Amino acid sequence: NAYKTQKAKEEKEEERQAAKEAKEKLYEYLISHPHMNSNLLYRKAHETLESHKEWSVVPERDRKDVFEDAIFFLSKKEKKEETELRAKQKEELAILLEDVKEISYKTTWADAQEVLSSYKPFKNNILFENIDKEDMLVVFMEHIKALELDFEDEKQKKFAKERRAQRINRDSFIKLLNELHEKKKARFYLSLGRFIFHCKQRHSLWGYAWSTRLDSS
Repeated sequence: NAYKTQKAKEEKEEERQAAKEAKEKLYEYLISHPHMNSNLLYRKAHETLESHKEWSVVPERDRKDVFEDAIFFLSKKEKKEETELRAKQKEELAILLEDVKEISYKTTWADAQEVLSSYKPFKNNILFENIDKEDMLVVFMEHIKALELDFEDEKQKKFAKERRAQRINRDSFIKLLNELHEKKKARFYLSLGRFIFHCKQRHSLWGYAWSTRLDSS
């Protein structure tokens, strides 16, 4: 009796272990099957897989549980892949827009879509086949905002450059005026000296004494 009891326990454990391994194999089989996705119904899966050993070897009740676990895993996986794909699409679109010279900070969303529809690097890239329109709009708006900032920055730089040039020209002009003024003063004193000199000569002929500050200098 003890032997039979032990033998029954061992056989039961073997069956339990075999059932566990069968469910694990079915799970791995389902999550890697090319026809499986998170939207597949159990009935459709059964029609496709009923002749497969991995499917048929598991009792239906356990099979349904494994199927639900696989669907849950695939749902999470698909969501992650979709998130990663959308991020990649947005990143690549942002890079692509940098090279589209037809799009400026004044370009509207409607015009941008028309430009991209005929732009070969966009049109022929399989990555953009199913790109979400809202994602495209978000990337476009960010690109336009960057272009506007660049335009304003260039405008400010140009304004500062013009102001600097005007200041240099104004300073040069003032310097020139000062130089001309100094030259004019020099010519005035030179002319005055000559005038006084001639006057002294003339008065000496007439017999008048003549002295000026220039004589004492």
